[in-house]
Amino acid sequence: MTFKNYPGEKPVFDGQWGDTGTAGDFLIFSNSSHVVVDGITAQHFADKHGNGTIDLHDGLGPVDDITIQNNTFIDNGSHTAQDHHIYIAAGATNVTIRNNLFIRASGAAIQAYHKPASSGIRIYNNVMIGGTLKCAESKKNPCSASATQQWGVIIGDAKSTQIYNNTIYGMQYGIDFNYGTITTGPYTVKNNLIVNSAVAGIRITSAYAPHFKSDYNGFSGNLRDINWKGTDMSAAEFAAATSHERHAVHADLNRPGFRGGRLV
Repeated sequence: MTFKNYPGEKPVFDGQWGDTGTAGDFLIFSNSSHVVVDGITAQHFADKHGNGTIDLHDGLGPVDDITIQNNTFIDNGSHTAQDHHIYIAAGATNVTIRNNLFIRASGAAIQAYHKPASSGIRIYNNVMIGGTLKCAESKKNPCSASATQQWGVIIGDAKSTQIYNNTIYGMQYGIDFNYGTITTGPYTVKNNLIVNSAVAGIRITSAYAPHFKSDYNGFSGNLRDINWKGTDMSAAEFAAATSHERHAVHADLNRPGFRGGRLV
């Protein structure tokens, strides 16, 4: 099954902060497999029960082989840190999220959470831009001026996850391995550019650390590049203390002369 834009058209689905539906979500997949969502824009969905604009949840049966690609997500969530553009939950398998643009959510661009652990997650070639949600009032969903996006990607209760070739800008945490109780991995983080994180570019808590591997990531303007098992480190310090990020790049993208990803 494929949800896709008609050639030459750019459909926009606008939730208008409505209160209808079971959770205020745009799409919920449960007992679903072999699904593609391609080439649409979803904005202003309430997600008011702590889910996602697109929710993959193995509540009624298996969720397997889901691809979400070439979409744009703008200003979604119920103005708490629990609501996300995409929510992967409770045993979803073989999920690919690629080539999407994510702009402002009240929680994360992408979260994986809740048991049984999801697995086979691939997140790549996406652009994630944080900031304070631009929202409007609805009957059951008040607008909060303080709903600043917390995460680019947050992983909890998930196995076999790959995160690579993403650009993540202006979050509290760019990529966060935290929460949950199933932390068996493997988790691979490579070739991402993480910029202007207010707390840390990547956080890895102790439970996730034995199953985590990262390298070739770029860091710029983060308050801290890495938080490793509770200790704040620069990318260079992280490389010296562990086997990770031996090829990391740390650059000041805001310095004079840096334009468009190159020095001029």
